[in-house]
Amino acid sequence: MKDTALVVGASPEEIAKVDRILPNWELASLPVADGELAASNVPAAAKVIVAFAQQKEEDTMSVCEDLRSLPETSDIPILLVINRYQITQGNAVKRLDNADFVIAPISQNNMPDKIGELVGNS
Repeated sequence: MKDTALVVGASPEEIAKVDRILPNWELASLPVADGELAASNVPAAAKVIVAFAQQKEEDTMSVCEDLRSLPETSDIPILLVINRYQITQGNAVKRLDNADFVIAPISQNNMPDKIGELVGNS
């Protein structure tokens, strides 16, 4: 059985890219609208959350804090995908427990290693 990665706030193209980078993972998607999670659709049993940074830092942090406050996702590691101009968002998410960031473009070279560090095995 494959481990599940919850992909949050990603476009269809970003989800497809994550799927190509993590072929041995089952992906579940959770949309974000106006900085709000569709919390009723949170799948259980994800091993890692791959969250995509939102336009505004406060929206990104709100989504990450919401993920930390939900019982289904409170203990799941968060990997935030940012662009090079969003480094302050990356640093902010690192202040949350068990969270880190990776700078886009995501690839086989950076995403699997970061996930391995977060979940404790690669």
